[in-house]
Amino acid sequence: MILYLDDRLLHGRILRGWERKDSEGRTVLVSERLGDSLQLLFLEAAGETELLFVNPLRDAVPEYQEGDFWLCDHPRILSLLQKAGRSPRQMILIGLREKEGRRLSEDVCISEESEVLMGQAILDGVEVLLQSFPSLSPEPYPQKGENGLT
Repeated sequence: MILYLDDRLLHGRILRGWERKDSEGRTVLVSERLGDSLQLLFLEAAGETELLFVNPLRDAVPEYQEGDFWLCDHPRILSLLQKAGRSPRQMILIGLREKEGRRLSEDVCISEESEVLMGQAILDGVEVLLQSFPSLSPEPYPQKGENGLT
């Protein structure tokens, strides 16, 4: 299972641009912020895609199915998924713009708190990667002290 992370989760282009076009799977949106009004926005953006909305604080986390596209909006979602027994093998950061922190790409500025969460994920065996655009290959997540844009 690959978990994509983008705090622009509330953005129809993310659904259209990042999910695999050849996939028959569902799109699983995992967020603590998902309410009825936001779900309506996603349904309009998704077209034919089967959407599953999960608030891990109140909903049971579904089993992973081959071909699923999982998208979350904050690194803490990873630990909630792990507690539910749904640990991904990879987390790919495609957008996270926290106000203060280390700039890793045009779309990723990561706070100290999120850096700690990413470090813990790596220790737990999750491969953390950065990927700016769907057409580019993912790159390793730079640990603190490694070259980044800072």
